[in-house]
Amino acid sequence: MPGNEPSVQYSYAKSDENKLIHIGEAVKHGKYFCLSCQELMIPVLGKHKAKHFRHHKAVCSYESYLHQAAKIAIYHRLSTEETVPLKLMREAECKSPQADLLAGLYERCKVAIPALYNLKTLFNQVELEQYDVNTGLKPDVLLTNTSTKAKCYIEIYVTSPCSTEKISSGVPILEFHVTSEADITALLNSELNAEETDLTHYNFKLASRVLDRCLDQCRNAQVEIDIWKLSPNGRLQRQTSSYQDVNHTEMNPSFAWPKSLAPQEQLTQLRDLIQKADPAGMHANCVNCVYASNWDDGHLNCNKKHAKVPYTEAKLCAQYRSVE
Repeated sequence: MPGNEPSVQYSYAKSDENKLIHIGEAVKHGKYFCLSCQELMIPVLGKHKAKHFRHHKAVCSYESYLHQAAKIAIYHRLSTEETVPLKLMREAECKSPQADLLAGLYERCKVAIPALYNLKTLFNQVELEQYDVNTGLKPDVLLTNTSTKAKCYIEIYVTSPCSTEKISSGVPILEFHVTSEADITALLNSELNAEETDLTHYNFKLASRVLDRCLDQCRNAQVEIDIWKLSPNGRLQRQTSSYQDVNHTEMNPSFAWPKSLAPQEQLTQLRDLIQKADPAGMHANCVNCVYASNWDDGHLNCNKKHAKVPYTEAKLCAQYRSVE
């Protein structure tokens, strides 16, 4: 980053009314001052060089200039505009009933979604470099709601991030990392966006959102779901689909569950399915046998024969005993 070199060209200065002025707004004989050292600045408005302000005599710290310019920029915006949009990110969790198809094997989706605010609605008073009488701290910009007494600190971080003392105060803080004049322009004109701006927030209690639908970026999208039914002749039929492709409005955990379900749990689920589809027990089926355990892709462990058998073997088995 530039230091104290005489070649530094400044795009911002302030007028004698303490208004932040961009070089594009400057006039040849206007009176302008450095935001950092308060010395007189000359607008260079020639056709052959990039327009800029330069110091009349002294050259001050560029870092200090950036800090002062950014601080005044955000203060000016909050003082004059009716809407100053702020976008922070908060956690959202899917509570969709369709998640029941996952049988508790997978965590529900949690993603960050935007939380949108208007700073001017939240706070109706803005002060530049004023002490907070309650904490004894002096933020770069102090925002206050005179009705609710809520407050927020705005801090500009050029070389030194927000102090531990301010963070531990518990006051909500918006910290903007400024490294160039482009960041200052963004503070004047753009949405204050935690996704796109170098913005860190502290002590904001952003309530998590609960969504009643599956998120578009669902982490479980590719989980394989087996969809079962019992045919009229007593055969189990299975169709496998990814979680994202299942028609959730037609699915029910009583006949659709993850392919990765443990063998004994698979058997329990299939047994419930068969008993509901064939309550009279018209079809002998090893799944419904008291000696069966651990479903394995069409086969079961027969604890009577001490062997793995196809689930259809019950039709010819003298030892078959249905579950009561």
